[in-house]
Amino acid sequence: MKKLFAVLGATVLFASAAHATKTTIEYVPTEGDTVTVQYDDSTMTSKNVTSGNEGTYTYDEETATVCGTGAEGAEVCATFENPGTEVGHETPFTTNDGRSGTAKITAVEE
Repeated sequence: MKKLFAVLGATVLFASAAHATKTTIEYVPTEGDTVTVQYDDSTMTSKNVTSGNEGTYTYDEETATVCGTGAEGAEVCATFENPGTEVGHETPFTTNDGRSGTAKITAVEE
């Protein structure tokens, strides 16, 4: 699960915040460990705060879906129920492999 969120740029979901360049998201899955990821919308890169793993991501605003490449090369996508931009915003998410949980914005840096 930790590798999954290292590549998910869920932030793009939140990266639409005006002038925000880095957004930190805490993922709380219904099963598994909580993972915190920082996303940089100016470089479209993500970093797992705990492990230090980095990756790139894309985001489709129409579907509120963010995608990245998993540890073994498979595409991993998450769809957010209610995208937001403010610190403290929470939204449910589901992934293309059937996982789900809550994503919460914990920091936004300009």
